[in-house]
Amino acid sequence: MQSNILKRVLRSTPGQLILCFLLLTAVGILMNTFGLFITGSIDAWKAWQIRSYWYFFAWRVLLFSVLVWIWIPLRRRRLRLDPDSKARLVRAEIGFIVTVLVLELTNSRTYW
Repeated sequence: MQSNILKRVLRSTPGQLILCFLLLTAVGILMNTFGLFITGSIDAWKAWQIRSYWYFFAWRVLLFSVLVWIWIPLRRRRLRLDPDSKARLVRAEIGFIVTVLVLELTNSRTYW
């Protein structure tokens, strides 16, 4: 009985989102713990993050480029299926762009 409930929850979109969030959180915690272990202290870990800022920035630019590359066909498909959703998509896209820019500018100010 419990196995069926677990399968049903994991097949649902909210269940998948929660699982994805938990996995990403666990990976982030493990990476930070590993970084602290390798560098030996929080100060050394922070110094390494500052020195590596541009490498992480390049990684984020690549990641966002891939997301845009994936988003464009999905957007076309969505507009084909529901042409009335264009205004909502534009608002969501603007919100995403503003969020990314604010986070990047806040982050860059910290490391410059």
